[in-house]
Parts: sequence; C-alpha cells; structure tokens
Amino acid sequence: MAKRQQRITSKELPGAIEGLAGQLSTLVLRNGRALQVTPLSRQDSSLVVKDMLGKKRTIPLSDIEEIIVEHSA
Repeated sequence: MAKRQQRITSKELPGAIEGLAGQLSTLVLRNGRALQVTPLSRQDSSLVVKDMLGKKRTIPLSDIEEIIVEHSA
C-alpha cells in the first residue's frame, strides 16, 4: 500500500499540531535526532508526545525542526 508523507516545518508547527493528535509521527529535532512518537497535545510552547515505550515526554517546540507524518494513500 502506498504511503504519502506530510512534512511540517518548524514555522508551520503552531497551526498544525492540533491535527496531528493520535497520529504516529517522526519528530526531527534541531540537534539531528529523530524520534518516533504519537503527539498527544500542545502546552504553551511545547508538545506532549507518547514515545515508542509508551512514556509521555514534553518536547519544547523550539527544539523541533520538523514533523513527518505518513498517511495511507
């Protein structure tokens, strides 16, 4: 099955986060790390996510370079 990627840059993040809740996503951080997470909510200037181990983590929006979401085509 084909997949389509949606890339959300750091400039687009504030308006796009609400639509990502519950969707498996890859966060690309400014330090080069990539995290596969499920976004849960936004709190002020951070994103609350669930990592692959099921732990909640809070990531500052300023640390996120982009978010990549895969959609089934």
